[in-house]
Amino acid sequence: MKEYTLPFDCNGYLLSGTLHLPDANDPPVVVGSHGLYSSSQSPKQITLANRCAESGIAFFRFDHRGCGASQGDIRKDTTLHLRCVDLLQAVETLKKEGLSCSRLGLFGSSFGGVVCMSVAKELSARALVINAAPVKSGRILNYLEESDPTKPKTSILFKKTLRFDLTYLLNDLHHILIFHGDADNLV
Repeated sequence: MKEYTLPFDCNGYLLSGTLHLPDANDPPVVVGSHGLYSSSQSPKQITLANRCAESGIAFFRFDHRGCGASQGDIRKDTTLHLRCVDLLQAVETLKKEGLSCSRLGLFGSSFGGVVCMSVAKELSARALVINAAPVKSGRILNYLEESDPTKPKTSILFKKTLRFDLTYLLNDLHHILIFHGDADNLV
């Protein structure tokens, strides 16, 4: 198994990524998309990446623009559309690295799950694993506004730019595993 840093350009931003490669030819590939305020360094992403590689599956975890080690400003550069662009470019980067991505899976946690659901059909993803991802933004936007009184500008900005409703694409999703805690009243 090899693990190495794989930075890539996405619309003029240098995004940081880490590729976990198993000792296998043409392995299946999973790309991880972290949550709104998270990064590719989350224990969940690292553990999943290592377990996948041990099982013969490549895993690419990366920081969306404005998060972790990637360039950008989370307050200005975070929209659902831009996060989707980041994920699509991550897959293109893997193809340039010689991975076929013909057996592509996506893993998304929270807002990362929203991103994965949004692009799954376009990427012809064969598998989708979603952790605590909402389908509509309503209650989450209210929570951001109420829970972060020290950053009202961030909440106001996110309330304008992170509005979504994915119910229109639910019928197009397949081979999906959703896991979610039963005590989560927000999502």
